[in-house]
Order: sequence, then structure tokens, then C-alpha cells
Amino acid sequence: MAVERLLWAKWGAVPGATALSPDGRGGDAGIDFQVTTALGELTIYQFKYYPDRGLGVSSRKRHIRDSFDQAARHRPQRWVLVVPCKLTPGDRSFVEGLGGETGPLIEILDQVGLDVLLAEHDDVRRYLERDTVLDAAGEYQLTTAVIKDADDLAERVRLLAARGADMDLYWAPDFRIENGVTTMTLRPKSPDASEKSPIVATFSLDPETASEEDRAAFRRSIGYGVGEPVQVPVVVSKVTGPEFFSIGGPRMLALAATKRPRPEDRFSIELRAANGVLGEHDGVVTHVGGGFEGGTLELTFYGGLTIRYLLPRRAGEPGGAEVHLSVDGLMVSDAVEALRLRRSICRDAGEVVIRRDGEVAAAFTIDRFEDPDEDALEAIDQFVEDLAAIERHLGVRKRMPASYTTYDRVQARLARLVIEGTCVLVPEWLRVSLRISEDGSLPADMGRFIATQNPMQILQEEFELSICGWRVDVGPAQLVSPRVGFAEPGHLLRLLESDNIDGELAVLAPAPHEPWRLTRLTEEDTSGPAVPVSWNAVGVDEHPALGQVHAIEVSRETI
Repeated sequence: MAVERLLWAKWGAVPGATALSPDGRGGDAGIDFQVTTALGELTIYQFKYYPDRGLGVSSRKRHIRDSFDQAARHRPQRWVLVVPCKLTPGDRSFVEGLGGETGPLIEILDQVGLDVLLAEHDDVRRYLERDTVLDAAGEYQLTTAVIKDADDLAERVRLLAARGADMDLYWAPDFRIENGVTTMTLRPKSPDASEKSPIVATFSLDPETASEEDRAAFRRSIGYGVGEPVQVPVVVSKVTGPEFFSIGGPRMLALAATKRPRPEDRFSIELRAANGVLGEHDGVVTHVGGGFEGGTLELTFYGGLTIRYLLPRRAGEPGGAEVHLSVDGLMVSDAVEALRLRRSICRDAGEVVIRRDGEVAAAFTIDRFEDPDEDALEAIDQFVEDLAAIERHLGVRKRMPASYTTYDRVQARLARLVIEGTCVLVPEWLRVSLRISEDGSLPADMGRFIATQNPMQILQEEFELSICGWRVDVGPAQLVSPRVGFAEPGHLLRLLESDNIDGELAVLAPAPHEPWRLTRLTEEDTSGPAVPVSWNAVGVDEHPALGQVHAIEVSRETI
């Protein structure tokens, strides 16, 4: 075992070299260890150990010759006898003459050569001395029980960690202690650690503690390779790995999300209904996975709609399709397309054809189902369509906000309806103000005007609504109501009496049953009735005065 580890370390540093112990411990047809270089040259090692450290007995030389003859059948370029002793000149001549003039090059790796290898690979030496290291660690713990300070603690931890790294040739333990819980993870000591000393374990769901949700998550992640994070109870059996690493018995299996995108692959889906093709959409492969039950193909469309197909390995077994939507941060135009595609898949399509590079890769039917997210999606769908109409009005391209409120949705509804030429009732939260000026533009009897409600029509070249931080100008527009007063008439009357009212910005307050009517004006508008329409905002109550107001005849001379 010690010699094998030295040879693994020696040849592991040679680019392109492939090393092998025939049965993992050595010994098969004259081969205890073999190496093939990048050029294809084969070297075979034969291990021999005799307690009295010599080859003088004839039977030993016969065994060595038999081992050489078996190895020679593999036609090595070099044959190496490994003996942990110093050979006599006669013994050395016997070994070096085994191949004759036409045989392979013969070398002897004796005690001196092994000492040189051991010096070159100090990590192997420390591993071989690990029992002594454990004794030293115990002694260190007993003789330095009192910790001086934080620096002393850190130094002890560092030293123990360095000692712990000597427990295995290929893997070192790293520890984290948090809230009294110690977690150990393994760190490879070389890039090829997983090849030279693979960690292999088998696991199955714990039948005593696993819930139905655990079984479903296990089946998706392990059975189909969906790449989702999962944490389930399992029973583990260790197959190979470091001796110090014990992972057998009941455990919690935690798998992180492991997406395997394939952006270079070109996939598309074609949706079909009974009356023909509904459309074809190009997608990006964001994950391809597989497991013992089937495979997973995950496609993303327009940056926000992800469709995951679970494809079983057994013919005739039903698969599954999952649809996930997120419009946060998408361009509004992409959000519109993503929503339309989702609506088509969930409501209209009866068959899906998956194409790869234009060729049919799979085709299947879709069962009709009740969409549990339909109400929420109706609100998102309307909001996105409203923002798209506002985009066209402004002549810009915007991204979807990361978050929005009902207030934003209603504001977007109002903006779109006004832009499209309809009249809407303004909600109470939208305040309209008037700058009071004594330049003759207001009635002469100012006190009476402030104290009473009056018909009012306000024309504005620009009228802005705020939607998720956007400043949307829907003007030119007009606001009209037959009964409007001031929100704080007492304050304004006191200013008027003290002759300090000039320039005051006063908030207007229409009567509750006669709210502001808001309409957009065009150059052709001269007069007409202001008939308010419903907001029709999904999940939002209409303005309480909608059923009570009547049409108002309005007119203007210029904008």
C-alpha cells in the first residue's frame, strides 16, 4: 500500500500518464502496478518483500523470474522490481539479466530509491505517519488545555487542521462550527483526487421518515435530473472514500441547484390546436438533465417563460410539462410575448411539437387542466398590456418593474384608457392643485368662490401619471367636474383676509359623487360629452361614483 501510494504520487505529476493497480491492491499476471505514458510506453512494477532482506534463496529468484516472464507477455518497455532493501552485487546482476539482449529495460527500485521518492513526496510521508500524528495531536491537546487568547486559539485550530489534512493522501477535511453544529466538508488535495480516490456511496429514501413530498422531490431530482435544490431523508451506504469520512446510515441528502445549460442548441416548440397551428417559438436550452426514470429538457422563451419537460425512458409512460413565468426585469415587449405563449400553452394548445435545428425531436399531446394561477395571471397580463400601450404612446422601450402595487396597476389602466381617447373617473388619491393668483384670472368675489363648490374645467398641455417610477404624460388633457371645492377652505380664507393668498398652491376637492372626469384632447376636439367608462382593472373595485355620475357637456377653444 505504501509503495503504491508513492508510485501514484510520482506518476500523477506526469502529464498524460495513466497508472493502474490491477485489483486496487496489486497483483495480477505479474503486474503489481503499471503505467502507460502519453506516448504509449508501458512500465510494469513488481513488488517483492522478504523479511530477511535478501534474494539468496533460490526459490525467491525463481519466483522473481516467474513474475518477470508473466509481465513480459504484456510487452512492456520497462520492468521495475521494487524491493525495500539493498541488493548484493550478485542479486543485482541476476535481476538486470532477466531480460537478456532483446527484453525490456530492467530497473531496480530498492531502499535508497524508495527513500528518495519518499523525500520527494512529503504528503505521502505524512500520510504514512498518520498514527504518530494522532498521538501527537492527543498529547498537544492535553499539554495545552488553557487557551491564552484569540490568536492562540486560531493557531491551534490551524495546526490541528494541518494535522487533519494528513489523514488521507487525496482528501482533507474542512470544518465549520455554527450555533453548536459542526459541519465537515471534503477538500481535494490535488486536481485528480476524484480520479485517484473516488468517493462513492449509494443511497435510497429513508422509508421510515420520508414524506410524500420527499418522495416527489427525490423522484424529480434523482429520477429525472431536474436540477432543482432538494433536501430529503436517505439511508446511505459508503462504497469507497477516505477512511476518516464516515457517511453511512440515516442522513439528510441536500442537493444544490445544478443547471446544465446548452445555449448552443437551437430548439423551438410548435403549438397545435384542433383547427391548426397556433404558432412556433424559438427557445434557449437552460437545462438538460437525466436520471434513472427519464430525462429533463428545460427551455426558456423570451427570457421569462420556462417550460420544463419530464420525458420518461419507458415507452408509453406519461410524461409531464411544467410552466414557470417571471416577468421581472424583462423588456415589456418580451413580457407581452411570454404571457401570450403561456396563455396559448395552458388554454389553447392540444399538442406540442419540439424541434431541434428544425427537425422534430419529440411530439406529445397536452391534457386540459385548470390553471391555478389564472386570476393572478389575468392581473399581470392586463398590467403588461397596459404598459405596452403606454410604451407605444411614449415611443420608448422599457423594462418591467421588479415590483409594483395595485396603485401602479390602476394608474396604468387610467393612462391607457385616456391615451386611447376615453373618459375615466379619477380616484381620490390623485390630487389636483390650483395656483391662486390675483392677476384677475379668478372670480372677483374670491371669498365666496373659496367657500362654495363650483363647476370647474381645467385644461392642461401636460398631464403626468406616475407608474412604478415612470412619469407618463397623457396630455394634452382636461379635468372636469360640476361640483368642486377646496380641500382647506378655512386656511385659504385666512390667507385671503391677511392679503397673503397670492401664489398659494391649493388642493382642489370635487364632491364625492362628482369626481374628476379625465379625458385626453386632440386638435380636432372642440366640444362633446364627458361620459366615463369602467376601469375594468382585474381584481380592483370600480370607482364608487361610476353608477351615479352623468355625462357632462364640455367645450374649449384652444388647447
